[in-house]
Amino acid sequence: MKFDIKKVLPWFILTALVFGFIGYKITVDKRGINVAIGNETNKKIEGLKLMYENITEDISIPGIEPNVQNNIKLEPKEDFKENQLKIYYLDKSGVVHDEVIVPSFKKSENMTVYVRIKEINENGVIDFEVKVDK
Repeated sequence: MKFDIKKVLPWFILTALVFGFIGYKITVDKRGINVAIGNETNKKIEGLKLMYENITEDISIPGIEPNVQNNIKLEPKEDFKENQLKIYYLDKSGVVHDEVIVPSFKKSENMTVYVRIKEINENGVIDFEVKVDK
């Protein structure tokens, strides 16, 4: 059997393009910040929001039932070089509390942020524990 490069070359190019596209999609889809918020209390936690500088609209986190984890993927569209991610909420007196959960990140970074809600006191003040995997 004779090897015909004219027949094989188009298939080789097509295969390379398909695998290149798949590799690109896998890489691009992983960009962003995955935020996993776990509620380790015995109360439903509501009213949490995420924000960073220049965000068009703060991100509302759906209520989190006791012993449940919510996952949110952030894919910043705004232009910035470096930013910080905060979580904030109002306590029972209407006082705003915020906590920096990612001190510094770039728009193109990939990371997972684990936020554990350890406790909520009678005034509605939350005790967070944060771990960042870059």
